[in-house]
Parts: sequence; structure tokens; C-alpha cells
Amino acid sequence: MEQFYTAFSWHRFAQFISASLFVVFSFSASADDTCNNVTSGGSIGSDQSGCSGYNPSVITNLASPSGGSGTLEIIWMYKSASTSWNLTQISGATGLTYDPGALNEDTYFRRCARRAGCSSYDGETNDVFIDITPCSTCSNVTEGGTICCNQSGCPGFDPSNIASATNPTGGSGTLEIIWMYRSASTGWNLTQISGATGISYNPGPINEDTYLRRCARRAGCTNYDGESNEVFIDVNECCNNAITSLVIYNIATGTTTPLVNGSTILTSSLPSSWNVEALISGGESVKFTWSGGYTNNNIQNTAPYRSLDDTTPLNLGPGAYTLNVKDYSLDNAGGTLCDEETITFTISSCSNVTSGGTIAANQSGCGTFDPAAFTSISSPTGGAGNLEIIWIKKSASSGWVYSTIAGATGLTYDSGPITETTIFRRCARRAGCTEYIGESNEITVGITPCDYDGEICFVGTGNPVGAEVNYHVDYDVDPAMGTVRIRTTFS
Repeated sequence: MEQFYTAFSWHRFAQFISASLFVVFSFSASADDTCNNVTSGGSIGSDQSGCSGYNPSVITNLASPSGGSGTLEIIWMYKSASTSWNLTQISGATGLTYDPGALNEDTYFRRCARRAGCSSYDGETNDVFIDITPCSTCSNVTEGGTICCNQSGCPGFDPSNIASATNPTGGSGTLEIIWMYRSASTGWNLTQISGATGISYNPGPINEDTYLRRCARRAGCTNYDGESNEVFIDVNECCNNAITSLVIYNIATGTTTPLVNGSTILTSSLPSSWNVEALISGGESVKFTWSGGYTNNNIQNTAPYRSLDDTTPLNLGPGAYTLNVKDYSLDNAGGTLCDEETITFTISSCSNVTSGGTIAANQSGCGTFDPAAFTSISSPTGGAGNLEIIWIKKSASSGWVYSTIAGATGLTYDSGPITETTIFRRCARRAGCTEYIGESNEITVGITPCDYDGEICFVGTGNPVGAEVNYHVDYDVDPAMGTVRIRTTFS
């Protein structure tokens, strides 16, 4: 009974305490006591820019507000010059993201958050900045293109049309073109050419060195950002002479062959009597200056312009030569230098092979072995002139050092019998050359000792009593030792 009473007393006490607490809570609660607000406003993104009327993309939720409990309540704020940079709530903007619509001025946006039951928006994000700049009507060129080409002449020279090699590109809108020039008369300062507004330009007669440039922009732009290269009009004292070519002149036949810069000329291709001639258009005098393997100079005032002169042979031998030819407007290398050309060339008695070709084939035998003739699988190639062939060999007897085989001068070779392992190779050069640079592959003829062991049986009368006797002879031949062992038995 006492135990039951104790339990009953605790039960009644608990009811009393609960009722008391409820009463206290009910009469002392305030509005904020029901608020468990956010502790972080999260973050939004991202800054953008455009010109007046720019419609930025949606301002996104990078991180949601967090902390507290209860339903999130969102508002968005903005500030700009129109709000005197005071934050102002945006009506109807209650989502985690926000699409601002078109803007005409710099504007900052901020998102604010609270939990239901809370009075203050404690959760503030970072500001997103929309940068609005004045709209430009200019989308200018990015490349000025190129113009062509450099020209030269004497005073009063009327150059051909300065053409557009590539047009200006980039941007949008109508192209606007001007042309500029500079010369000694402008103090080498670029000066606009009145009326020159086309993609190409015909300058007309020019009396001094002049540089021309094309400049381009798009309609609505102020700067001519697209500048081409410069074309140079080189105006010299009147001189219409030009070196058209240099040739080897055959004195005996009067014929010519081109003398090419950087060439190698075989002595076998040269005439027996020759010199060098400069073919000139409109020349007055020509000066020849030789260097390298031959040094000399001469001046010719009338055509034909030759070095040394019209009929004296030059007949240079093998060597490397440099020839400078200058064409002048007046006799004796006077007046204006109208044209100049320098060439180098080599005269050689040798135009050697570049490949030695291949031979066949490896063989082997014993004792004194006579290999089959070595064949030519492919002949030496390259160079010019008659082929000259030698064959070389090496073996233990030569200390494995190659030596030339006397009389072996064909593309193939038959060595005849050999008694030791020997390596053969074919070598080639062209007539007039000193070195056999065309080496074939090696072929090997391997020699091993022969097995000569055997026996012979015969009947003879070589005994003291003259009766027939059966002879049996065993022999061993050792070529390496140079010995023969014989054992004879008879019965």
C-alpha cells in the first residue's frame, strides 16, 4: 500500500509541474521566442557587364542560406545611382535566384533571408555587380590586310596600281578607307592622300622615294585601326638598265649556257674555249669583279659585255668562284648603278656517285674453295661521268685490313680459288673523282677445313716371296697442320 501511494504521489506531482510550466510559458513568451533564424545568407553569382539596355543573365544561387529552422523567407535588394546607392527591396523577388531584366545603369544586387517567425533578415549574401557602360556603335576592323608591291623607277616614274593583296578584316559594318604617304617632302610624316578611299590605289607619277600605306575602319568608328604594310616606291636617277642573266659564252660556236648561282659545273661539260657574258637590257657599261679561286676585274663599255673581253678565253679550272657584275648608266662604270648581281659557282672535275649499290652473295666451302662469281644486285648510282670500279678484300692474312684486288674493275668479280675466310667489297667513283665513296655491302666467303679421312684396299706383289698380298691403307689429312698420317696393313 505504501508503494502504490508513492507512485501515485509522483504521478500527481509530474502533472502539477507540467501544468505549471505550461502556464509560465504561455504568459511569458514574446514574438522572437518563436524565431530560430538563419546564421548564413549563402552566396550568389556572378558579376556581369554590358552596355545600356543590357539584360544580364539570371543571378544564380551559389550557396543557399543555412542555419536556424523553419521555412526560409527571401527578399532581394538592389542599389544604384537612382536609389542614391541605398538598398531598396525589389517587389515580388522572393526566390533563391533572380532575373533582373534590362538595366541602364550600374546596379548592385543582394539576397536577404530569414526563417518564418523571425522579424529580421539576418542572412545577407554578397553583392553582385552589373556594370553598365555606354553602348558603342563601333565594331572596328582587327586586321588591316596587305598591299602590294614595291616598285622602282626614275623621276617621273608612274608606278602600277597598288593592289590589295588581302583586304581588311574583322568587326562589322561598312569599310571606310584612306591612304597615307610619306616622303622627304612631308618630312617623312604620314600624310593623308585626298580622295584616295578605295581598296587599291593608283598613285600617278612620283618624283621622289615614297612610302604608301592603306588604313581602314568600320562605319561608326573614329580610329583607323586597320593599317596595312607599307609599299615603297624607289625613285632613282633615271636608269633603265638591268642585268637579265649571266651566261657561259662558247667562243668557238657563239652559243651560251646559263651560269646559275650556287651551281657546280663539271669541267667535262665546259667548252674548250669560253668566257662569261652579262646579258644587259639598256646598259651603258658593265664592271666584272672576280674573287675566290680567281681574282680580276674588267669594264666593258659596249655590248657584248664579257669577261675578260669579247674573244679572250677565261677557261677557269676546278675551284670555287664569286663573280660580281654591276651595270652603270654611264661609260667606265660611271653615273648611276642601275643593277647589280653577285653569283657563286664551283667548277669541278668530279661529280661522284652517291650510292655504291649492292653485291651478292655470301658463300662457304672447305680447303681450297672456288666460290661462284660475285654478282651485281644494283649498280652504283648518282653523280655524272664514267663509273670507275675497284674490288677490295680482307682476311686473316691481311690482318683484316682491306687491300685492292689488282685487275678487278668490273661490276661483278670472280675471285678464283681461296684457302681462307675472306671478305669482299666493291667500290665505285666517277671519272675525275679521287675517292671511291660508293661502297657496296660486304660479302663473306667462309672457308673451313675439309674432312679427308678414308681408306684404300688393293692387291699387290710387293713382298719378299712375290706372292699376292692384300694391302689396306688408312689415311688422315690435316690441312691446318699440313700433315698426312698413313697406316698400312697387308695379309
